[in-house]
Amino acid sequence: SVPYALYAYSTDDEDPDPTNELQNWSNLPGIPENIDTDKTDDFSGQFADLQNIPQGLSDGDDIDDADADPTNELELPQTPSTGDIAYYDGTFWKSLSAGEDGQVLTLQNGVPTWQNFTSSNCEDNIQNNGEEGVDCGGPCTNPCTNNNIIDIGDEYQGGIVAYIFQPSDPGYMEGEIHGLIAAPSDQGEAPWGCYGTSISTNTGIGAGLSNTLAIANNCNQSQIAAKVCKDLTLNGYSDWYLPSQDEMNKLYINLRLQGLGNFATGSSTGVYWTSTQFSPSMSIRYFFVTVGSEVAGLQEPCGKNDNNNIRAVRTF
Repeated sequence: SVPYALYAYSTDDEDPDPTNELQNWSNLPGIPENIDTDKTDDFSGQFADLQNIPQGLSDGDDIDDADADPTNELELPQTPSTGDIAYYDGTFWKSLSAGEDGQVLTLQNGVPTWQNFTSSNCEDNIQNNGEEGVDCGGPCTNPCTNNNIIDIGDEYQGGIVAYIFQPSDPGYMEGEIHGLIAAPSDQGEAPWGCYGTSISTNTGIGAGLSNTLAIANNCNQSQIAAKVCKDLTLNGYSDWYLPSQDEMNKLYINLRLQGLGNFATGSSTGVYWTSTQFSPSMSIRYFFVTVGSEVAGLQEPCGKNDNNNIRAVRTF
């Protein structure tokens, strides 16, 4: 159709002749022939009133499918919620409400189902892999011999896992598991050695190996605690060393207090050397048992010539 505009002028124009203004439709010059002025045959806006509808759309579908069945199209939920899922059960399309935080989506007989997360770890009442106050984070699904998990107390690479490095520790690598392994048994008793000689050592995690090498390289005395560890070959590994004060503390907390590690319990044997020097004549020893007034867990200086027990460690 061609649009036209009518301008009703209620006052005289530039000339004084009122007869040359548009009075009705028929007076408009140049009107095309056959203009439809019948309002009764205008489109109602209803799909059913349309004519010449293409085949396949006569059912009112939104898409041109191969049949005229409106029941086999995907009908989305009228009032969906965030996280809702649509799936096909083999016969009909259905919707699945969003799961709860922490749940995982699994298939049960081909049907998507929300399930609570279960850990592949085992509840052993030990702080594992940096856990803080919880154990595993969920029910166990596998036995504690699961080889895919490295936990404190596990037998691993020649000994017993005693500690898992944390982000602030030397030797920590993001995305990997590293830590300390304690030898499965004691290496006997010996003096710390070199009484009166000052040897530079440190107390922290990761210091035990450098301490051991410093002692071995700066003390000519044989059969001392650090050299016993340095010269040890055990279960296929020869990189053992005498733990530092902080490393020995991890052995006490994570193994001895959990009844793990086969540590000595006698009053004369349950005291262990660390590789941390206190002074030229004294070094730090660690009480794994209570001896008189010296309670288990005590760390104190001791004369370097005294004999104390030895437990070697290595890093994995």
